[in-house]
Amino acid sequence: MTKHRVLAVGAHFDDVELGCGGSLARHASMGDEVHVFVASKSGFRDPEGNMVRDDAVARTEGRAAAEILGVSALYEGGFETNSIPLDDRLTAKIRGLIDAHAIDWVYTHWPDDAHVDHQHVARATLSAARHVSRVLFYRSNHFMGVSVPAHNFFVDISAHMDTKLRALRAFESEYERAGAMWQDTIASEAAYFGKRMGVEFAEGFVASRFFLAS
Repeated sequence: MTKHRVLAVGAHFDDVELGCGGSLARHASMGDEVHVFVASKSGFRDPEGNMVRDDAVARTEGRAAAEILGVSALYEGGFETNSIPLDDRLTAKIRGLIDAHAIDWVYTHWPDDAHVDHQHVARATLSAARHVSRVLFYRSNHFMGVSVPAHNFFVDISAHMDTKLRALRAFESEYERAGAMWQDTIASEAAYFGKRMGVEFAEGFVASRFFLAS
């Protein structure tokens, strides 16, 4: 069986867990190398200026979640939350990981996401991964963006749904604030995609491209 070298790219700690956590756990269980790159420090404040989570907490929670998913290596871009640039600095960081680890499978944000950080990360990844033959877009929030993703690629995560939810619960600072919404939304979407595909739970993606070699 071919082993893949996977890179999941997210703007913030918790994005890849939300969007493709079950698929990453599945990759890890199959012996694939799973690398995760998080572009921002991921601390943030609410609109009143109150700290929701600081950078250190976000990092600690992110590392715990990565361990639960079976991630081989976790990398941090170090950009400020809500100020991730769309320029060569970001693209070069992602391209460097792709080249260093001979990545052949990439997950990243849906480019038309409502969050600007997500948009920038998606577009930088597309540039960095232009020679990678498998690129899938995930959705990590459910706000209306420029367009709605037409999911056309699905992964059976029935055996890994619990792992995905445990990884999300590692984000205690966010789970306290949005846990019920997270769990209900993620579980219902995975069940919906699963029903369409004839399994219990699935994650849905939009394929930028996906090549199966002989």
